[in-house]
Amino acid sequence: MPQLSPSAIQIPTIVNDIITIEVKDYALSDTYLTYDITDAGKKVYRKGQFRGQSIQMRITHLRDGKYAINLNSCDTDKCSFLFEKISGFPWMSHESHS
Repeated sequence: MPQLSPSAIQIPTIVNDIITIEVKDYALSDTYLTYDITDAGKKVYRKGQFRGQSIQMRITHLRDGKYAINLNSCDTDKCSFLFEKISGFPWMSHESHS
């Protein structure tokens, strides 16, 4: 059975309206992974499951701030990733802030 680990999954640390979870370990791509997105107080904002090499999720409903994505496979392997939602990220190089 493949192991769920930080090296098997790639999640960006700063996001805007969409977050992408990429499964880097091909052996995990056929495994159902459950997830939840929580804030620092452990309040769950979204949960679900997916299978495959990647998933994109719209997170426009989240306020700017720090969150965690908690992934589980087969109720045994667990892995958490921290990210920050910042509206307007990435900033355009032609924009100026006066």
